[in-house]
Amino acid sequence: LDVGTIWQALRERLAPQYPAPQLKARNDGADIALVRNAVLHGRGRVGQVLYAPENVDTTELREAVVLILRYDPNVGAFGVRLNQLTNRPAAEVVAPDWQDLINDPGVVFDGGPTQHDGYIALGRVHLDKATPVRFTRVVGDIGVIRMSAPVSTVQDTLSDLRIFSGYFGWGPGELEADLAERVLVPTDASPEEAFTSRPSGLWHRLRHPERGEG
Repeated sequence: LDVGTIWQALRERLAPQYPAPQLKARNDGADIALVRNAVLHGRGRVGQVLYAPENVDTTELREAVVLILRYDPNVGAFGVRLNQLTNRPAAEVVAPDWQDLINDPGVVFDGGPTQHDGYIALGRVHLDKATPVRFTRVVGDIGVIRMSAPVSTVQDTLSDLRIFSGYFGWGPGELEADLAERVLVPTDASPEEAFTSRPSGLWHRLRHPERGEG
């Protein structure tokens, strides 16, 4: 499968079922088969960093910071949570020759409640070098890389790599409803926060940017 297939599945499964925004339907992308290391792209809110305010107490979004990876107002959106670490070493889910490229802390991140059987490899490249094979840009120098690529083709151009298991999915109008109801709040944060060395403090830092690093 590729992103085109996933996106078409989103159209077919979500759009007919949710004609009106419903908060409870936020994760009804669960039936979409997420391929390992999916290649993602998009426009609009793509690359935007959102956070859940402290009054949002649903388990899935409590103190969550989410990076939007793909968005279309007529189809929906999906993104990954940036600040939920798991106890699983990333080295367990990547080939040995990729392990040295993974950022600290070198664990798999819980990207969201949907499709934990797939992994999204989010990377950042050096813009002054050739784009690696099987790398699809999301925004700026950040994109998703298929780790079936030979590591020799990326090791000189890839500056950061983080592995996510699961994602957040929204049907048509659902992300807009979450934003309107302040279930999620947009920020001016750079998508490069996806690679922060202090992910556990990211939520506090975005809520109080004047305080600096959290």
